[in-house]
Amino acid sequence: MSNFNKPTNPPAFPSSVDDGETVKYMLGISVRDYFAARAMQGYISARGWHPDFVFPEDFNFDEGKRAADAVSVSAYKWADEMLKAREESLNMKDDQ
Repeated sequence: MSNFNKPTNPPAFPSSVDDGETVKYMLGISVRDYFAARAMQGYISARGWHPDFVFPEDFNFDEGKRAADAVSVSAYKWADEMLKAREESLNMKDDQ
């Protein structure tokens, strides 16, 4: 769901290559994907969950789902929240 046209979700690490004749642009991953990867890294490093770990029914984190599925979905939820905060921050700068 990378939409580089939105100013709130630009490429995270854009680069260009100039071969002397043309300049080629490489967009890389979106900021949303970068935020999600960082959130997922935090989950995995903090908990050490194996991807096939299944959450017990009394656990309040997507019970019955494999850790890989639950953490991936949750990481993108965090990324979306970070994008909202980023957009609000950019809008606040525009208002000043």
